[in-house]
Amino acid sequence: MKLNRLTLVAFATIVASSAGAVILTPDAYTPLPGSLSPGGTIVEDVLESFSFAAYGGTVTGQVQNRVVLKGDGTYFFAWRIFNDANSSGKIQDLRTIGFETPVYDGDWDNTSLGDMAPTQAFLFSMPGGFVNFNFNRSTDPGGLTPGQSSRFFYLDTNATAYGRVATYDLTNLGQTEISGQYSTFAPVPEPATFAVLGIGLLAFARRKKRS
Repeated sequence: MKLNRLTLVAFATIVASSAGAVILTPDAYTPLPGSLSPGGTIVEDVLESFSFAAYGGTVTGQVQNRVVLKGDGTYFFAWRIFNDANSSGKIQDLRTIGFETPVYDGDWDNTSLGDMAPTQAFLFSMPGGFVNFNFNRSTDPGGLTPGQSSRFFYLDTNATAYGRVATYDLTNLGQTEISGQYSTFAPVPEPATFAVLGIGLLAFARRKKRS
């Protein structure tokens, strides 16, 4: 559901700043150090519930999906995960499908509220807009614990138009259980991109699991 008007007004403007996102390396995990997200005006702020079977129970929570118009007329896209206190276990990944953009700059906002942030992101080189944000720390089996919320993490793009044209899913630790797909805001592909979009979506069926 969309957040109410008062909530949107309260978050309507973000203090302008320079983007500090890192360039995601295709087919490799890129560490996310945490940097202030680009400034701009929030144009979409949607909070939606999710649930999926895992750990012998049900993982439940909400994902907040935000679109921000930057001062240069382009958009960045941000997400925040809330894992319910009575959820059956940890969340390891949020994975986008169909997030098509020629620019993949990602990070998490070190000024946002939340208990933990994704430590790394994996950009698949094949067409289809697949990006995994991973919460599993290398020195300690991590994941977003029940009762915790994430910091806002984001993809900064050069998009000048957007729509609910992509989806995301969520996984448990080890990706042995994966949620259904939920719609999310993403750049609207340029006309030339549509030709390869179908190929990328077919490739999703053969997508390798990354832990």
